[in-house]
Amino acid sequence: MKIVSGVLGMVIACGLFASTGNAAVSITFNAAPTFSANSGIQSINVFANSSNVMGETGVVLGADFTLGGGAVFNSPNAGTFGGTGFIGNGNLDATPGASTFDRDTTPAFFNTGYLNINFAANQTIANASAPLATLLVNTNSLTAGNYTISVTNGFFGAGLIANASSSFNISAVAVPEPGTMLASGLCVAGLWYRQRRAKKLAVA
Repeated sequence: MKIVSGVLGMVIACGLFASTGNAAVSITFNAAPTFSANSGIQSINVFANSSNVMGETGVVLGADFTLGGGAVFNSPNAGTFGGTGFIGNGNLDATPGASTFDRDTTPAFFNTGYLNINFAANQTIANASAPLATLLVNTNSLTAGNYTISVTNGFFGAGLIANASSSFNISAVAVPEPGTMLASGLCVAGLWYRQRRAKKLAVA
């Protein structure tokens, strides 16, 4: 019984070590950007790096991205990847549907996007941050405030990606002050009066 308990303890310990030790790839974001309310589709850059000096290799990479505060991803795509300079450029599996970055099609989960990349051959993620993807966030109907972005269920090859979080800000749309509106109105009225007076003089 003691032997079984000891073996079981070693298995659990090894499992815990593997779970934390495999989280060698991490996802980061650019500095929290600020967008104007109702400014349409805006992009947020996502990066990846490895804590292993020699880099990490794998043939698949995936992660879930979730927005907080009622923000939603662009429809139908949650983002883009594979462009010039992005991880996997020139090494993506060309099979249709092999690599996707879409949001959940259920209206209640429009705030969740799923990234899944299949590579044609082993892909290396170096220890320096490199562009991974671009999130496309719909800012329409968002009120001023701070909106979170969280990453979960990430994996690269046989290892795990450390969970990450970031945010972006929405600024209120500037409303002209009463004095500014009055001055603008007087300016327009003055221009209208001058044009009307010039027409009368031309007729005379």
